[in-house]
Amino acid sequence: MAALLRQFCWLFWLVTLTCSAEEQYGPSFDCKRAKLEIEQDICSNDVLARADQFIHDCYQTLLRQSGDKKSGDKNKLIAEQRAWLQSRNHFRDNSRNQRFFNNEEFIAGGYDEIIQLYDAFGSRIAELFDQLPPSQQRQLREHYLRQMGFQNPPSNPVAKWIDQQERNYAFENLANDCGRVTWDVLRNDRGLAVVMKTYSNQCGGTSWNSTSLEVYCINHNQLTQVDASPLNNEFEHVQAAQNPADQDDEQLFAFADRLSAKTLCEATK
Repeated sequence: MAALLRQFCWLFWLVTLTCSAEEQYGPSFDCKRAKLEIEQDICSNDVLARADQFIHDCYQTLLRQSGDKKSGDKNKLIAEQRAWLQSRNHFRDNSRNQRFFNNEEFIAGGYDEIIQLYDAFGSRIAELFDQLPPSQQRQLREHYLRQMGFQNPPSNPVAKWIDQQERNYAFENLANDCGRVTWDVLRNDRGLAVVMKTYSNQCGGTSWNSTSLEVYCINHNQLTQVDASPLNNEFEHVQAAQNPADQDDEQLFAFADRLSAKTLCEATK
């Protein structure tokens, strides 16, 4: 059984690796002509480049829509975008960058600077994206997810669920690559799925991660989450006992195997 589980996780890891191989995308301008510091920052940072292109796509879509409405709507949109760009272009000047940083004072250098830049782009993405009709939101979302490596979802219910979580996380963090979330399948059989969820932060010159256990009952290809908090204490002890050099995670798999679907999933049927 352990060998089959390891084989499943190996295949799942290959699928995840394929999906996470992001293509370069953006920015909306020619980097050969970039003169401003913020333009050079965008050109040297794939996340900001993609965010810049996304903002451009949202803006152009809204601009086309406003052409069918009163000219005042279109003029307002243009004025807002110009004000945001002007504020962005002077992001180091606290007397001129209020629109870009949502009236917060800019803190230059290190972790705070990159986080503020990511948040500023993410905020503008949300402002423009939320103005789009739901159908166009879906089209734009799927377009960018394909660009980021997500293709057709798998058919296996557990892998399909994880794929959806990864899609949601990737899109929500379109303008921020400080955080990473991985879902590793420890068990997927007999109506029970045991998933190890790991969150890691990699900004600011240091990295840290936290891991928790998620347990799901599978019934007719539908997943129902079970409260795993009583299990997490034991899970933490298993993790602490792990040998960092042991790449097979035998103790983690053994722990997952000990969990009983009959006991955990009885109440969900």
